[in-house]
Amino acid sequence: MAQASALGPLVAVSLALLGAEYAALLQLRGGALDGRAPLEAGGLLLAGELGYWALELRLSSEPRGVPLRRAATMVALAIAAGVLAALLLLVATVPPGGGLVWDGLGVLAAAAALGLAVTAVRRTG
Repeated sequence: MAQASALGPLVAVSLALLGAEYAALLQLRGGALDGRAPLEAGGLLLAGELGYWALELRLSSEPRGVPLRRAATMVALAIAAGVLAALLLLVATVPPGGGLVWDGLGVLAAAAALGLAVTAVRRTG
């Protein structure tokens, strides 16, 4: 059990390194917005979920039917993260003074992204 729990921080470090690599790539390209950012967001979330799930499976097995439901939930969370990232990217491309509707959409997308992050943390914690 100690060995599997000792590997947990390595998953977080690897995700941080992947995020830093993507940030460095964006910086080298001139810091412009990247249309592939929603795919990166969903992929990082899915990679983190799969990494921690693999560590959990080292400690115990899951009852029948749980892996399929859990995999479906992970894919749904990754898709939701991608959609929210796309919405945030869309709002970020609107010129200043886009109006109250755009401001509201930006606040809604930011709140949804925060809610998704809190849900993911609660599931792993």
